[in-house]
Amino acid sequence: MFEFAASELGVVESFWRFTIPEQNISVPFLLVGDTKEPAVSTDRSHINFKSLLLGKICYETKSHFVKVVCIKG
Repeated sequence: MFEFAASELGVVESFWRFTIPEQNISVPFLLVGDTKEPAVSTDRSHINFKSLLLGKICYETKSHFVKVVCIKG
């Protein structure tokens, strides 16, 4: 599994190196993606996150299908 979170919107490039030391394999590759603002909607008019310290992560599940994750850093 591979996950990358871009720090800015638009076309983003990220350079990586895939290595398997046991086989003496090292392959560079370039990952390019076009990041956009997400289209987010909820069935509630507001969500109360209560007190949240900067730099921390909070999780709140409102239904079986909606999980709210906020990251402030």
